[in-house]
Amino acid sequence: MSMQIFVIAISATFYTLVDSNAARLMQSVKTLIAEQACVIRDGQQQHIPAADIVVGDVVILNSGDRVPADLRVVQTSADLRFDRSILTGER
Repeated sequence: MSMQIFVIAISATFYTLVDSNAARLMQSVKTLIAEQACVIRDGQQQHIPAADIVVGDVVILNSGDRVPADLRVVQTSADLRFDRSILTGER
Protein backbone atom coordinates (compact mmCIF):
# COMPACT_ATOMS: atom_id res chain seq x y z
CA MET A 1 0.00 0.00 0.00
CA SER A 2 2.78 2.43 0.89
CA MET A 3 4.50 1.69 -2.43
CA GLN A 4 1.35 2.67 -4.33
CA ILE A 5 1.12 5.97 -2.44
CA PHE A 6 4.80 6.61 -3.20
CA VAL A 7 4.28 5.95 -6.93
CA ILE A 8 1.18 8.17 -6.98
CA ALA A 9 3.07 10.99 -5.22
CA ILE A 10 6.02 10.78 -7.65
CA SER A 11 3.66 10.66 -10.62
CA ALA A 12 1.66 13.66 -9.38
CA THR A 13 4.86 15.65 -8.83
CA PHE A 14 6.12 14.79 -12.31
CA TYR A 15 2.89 15.79 -14.04
CA THR A 16 2.69 19.02 -12.02
CA LEU A 17 6.18 19.97 -13.23
CA VAL A 18 5.35 19.08 -16.84
CA ASP A 19 2.14 21.10 -16.71
CA SER A 20 3.83 24.17 -15.21
CA ASN A 21 6.58 24.04 -17.83
CA ALA A 22 4.00 23.77 -20.62
CA ALA A 23 2.06 26.74 -19.21
CA ARG A 24 5.27 28.81 -19.02
CA LEU A 25 6.15 27.88 -22.60
CA MET A 26 2.71 28.90 -23.87
CA GLN A 27 3.04 32.26 -22.11
CA SER A 28 6.37 32.89 -23.85
CA VAL A 29 4.84 31.94 -27.22
CA LYS A 30 2.04 34.46 -26.68
CA THR A 31 4.63 37.26 -26.52
CA LEU A 32 5.72 36.35 -30.06
CA ILE A 33 2.30 36.87 -31.62
CA ALA A 34 1.67 40.20 -33.32
CA GLU A 35 -1.10 42.21 -31.70
CA GLN A 36 -1.67 44.66 -34.55
CA ALA A 37 -1.59 44.26 -38.32
CA CYS A 38 -1.47 46.66 -41.22
CA VAL A 39 -3.87 45.47 -43.91
CA ILE A 40 -5.48 46.64 -47.10
CA ARG A 41 -9.19 46.08 -46.72
CA ASP A 42 -11.81 47.53 -49.07
CA GLY A 43 -9.03 49.31 -50.96
CA GLN A 44 -7.80 51.25 -47.91
CA GLN A 45 -4.80 50.68 -45.70
CA GLN A 46 -5.86 50.12 -42.08
CA HIS A 47 -4.29 49.16 -38.76
CA ILE A 48 -6.42 46.53 -37.05
CA PRO A 49 -6.03 44.00 -34.23
CA ALA A 50 -4.35 40.88 -35.63
CA ALA A 51 -7.23 38.77 -34.38
CA ASP A 52 -9.56 40.63 -36.79
CA ILE A 53 -7.72 39.55 -39.97
CA VAL A 54 -10.08 37.77 -42.36
CA VAL A 55 -9.71 35.95 -45.65
CA GLY A 56 -9.27 38.55 -48.37
CA ASP A 57 -7.25 41.01 -46.30
CA VAL A 58 -3.88 41.91 -47.79
CA VAL A 59 -1.35 42.12 -44.96
CA ILE A 60 1.51 44.58 -45.33
CA LEU A 61 4.75 43.50 -43.64
CA ASN A 62 7.84 45.62 -43.15
CA SER A 63 11.30 44.66 -41.96
CA GLY A 64 11.18 43.42 -38.37
CA ASP A 65 7.40 42.91 -38.28
CA ARG A 66 5.96 39.83 -36.69
CA VAL A 67 3.71 37.84 -39.00
CA PRO A 68 0.19 38.22 -37.59
CA ALA A 69 -1.46 35.19 -39.22
CA ASP A 70 -0.97 32.32 -41.65
CA LEU A 71 -0.34 34.15 -44.90
CA ARG A 72 0.23 33.53 -48.57
CA VAL A 73 3.06 35.72 -49.85
CA VAL A 74 1.96 37.36 -53.11
CA GLN A 75 4.60 40.05 -53.56
CA THR A 76 8.03 40.44 -51.99
CA SER A 77 11.34 42.21 -52.31
CA ALA A 78 14.35 40.30 -53.61
CA ASP A 79 16.00 40.24 -50.16
CA LEU A 80 13.14 38.65 -48.22
CA ARG A 81 14.38 36.44 -45.38
CA PHE A 82 12.62 34.59 -42.58
CA ASP A 83 14.09 34.14 -39.14
CA ARG A 84 12.83 30.77 -37.93
CA SER A 85 15.33 30.50 -35.09
CA ILE A 86 12.70 31.51 -32.57
CA LEU A 87 10.67 28.44 -33.59
CA THR A 88 13.56 25.98 -33.73
CA GLY A 89 15.47 27.26 -30.70
CA GLU A 90 18.60 27.97 -32.71
CA ARG A 91 20.65 31.09 -31.99
